[in-house]
Order: sequence, then C-alpha cells, then structure tokens
Amino acid sequence: MENKEQVHEVEKKSNPQSVFFFLFVFVLIGVYFFATRKDEVESVPTVQWDSYDSIVKVRIDSLVKNKDCNGLQKEFDVSADNSTRHYEKTGVNNLKLMDYLDYQLKSCGCYKK
Repeated sequence: MENKEQVHEVEKKSNPQSVFFFLFVFVLIGVYFFATRKDEVESVPTVQWDSYDSIVKVRIDSLVKNKDCNGLQKEFDVSADNSTRHYEKTGVNNLKLMDYLDYQLKSCGCYKK
C-alpha cells in the first residue's frame, strides 16, 4: 500500500520538462500578441520637410486638422505625379511624403467611407 502512495506522490510532482514546455508556449503566445499589436500601432512616417517649400507642410497640416479627405487625396496624387521632378531638383523623392499622406488619410478615416 505504501508503494502505491509513493508512486502517486511521484505522479503529483511536476516534471521540469513540462514546466519548461508550458513556459515556452506562454512566451510564444506573448510574442505573437506583441507582434500582431505592433502591426496595429503604426508610427507617423517621417518626411524630410526641408526639401519642400514651407507652405506644403502648412497646407497638409491644415488638411489633416480639418480631416479634408479630398484635399489629402489630391496632395497624395500631386506628390505621386511630381516625385521624379522633385527628386531631380532636390535628390529626395516623394515616397516618404506619400507615406505620410497615406498615414494621415488612414488616421482621418478617409478609407472607411
């Protein structure tokens, strides 16, 4: 009878390998949730504003403040059309500006309409 109780006690004790396995699974789940959360939290793209006339930033900031989706889309389209010319003039293309405008279009809810 005592032998059966000892076997039962051994079964109750946790196996170090199973503890490490569950810890590993827990860490993987945490990494997964952190990685997917990062995709949801998008940082504001940086723009080399000194390569543009100062009125460009003022105009875009006003459009963002007023949540003017049509105006932001027009700025995006003009930036796309003028990217090569801007690069030839300044050495900077408009891709960062277009990323910024796209971010602002999203943040203003322009794609949800």
